[in-house]
Amino acid sequence: MYPFTCPNEQDHTFALKLGSQTEYVCSYCGVEYSAYELQVKKLDDLKDSMRKIVNYTNGGDVHLFAEALYGVMRETHRTLQQNFIRGVITFINQMQKMPTDPRNEACVEWCKEVSNINAYLPVI
Repeated sequence: MYPFTCPNEQDHTFALKLGSQTEYVCSYCGVEYSAYELQVKKLDDLKDSMRKIVNYTNGGDVHLFAEALYGVMRETHRTLQQNFIRGVITFINQMQKMPTDPRNEACVEWCKEVSNINAYLPVI
């Protein structure tokens, strides 16, 4: 997914920027290596935070998880609430491609069903 891959979903091919001795850009899409590197770092940091949240549900206390999430969302700016749910919708659409076994089969099937709903949340 761009910017981690080119818009055609191929890996970036970084080369020296024309006329530069130090700047690298993707020869296909033009993304600068420094911008790519920043996004990779942000993704890694976010994944670390998300692992902590997901691992918290290991105890099975999904009601406490839901209460905490609702409490945070209730105190969050409404534009951020919409952005968050937009991210959840994108995640659900991706989740339907997840490999399954009996432990996650039901949630993947649910994601497939929910993905059929036309959901448009505008950026305001």
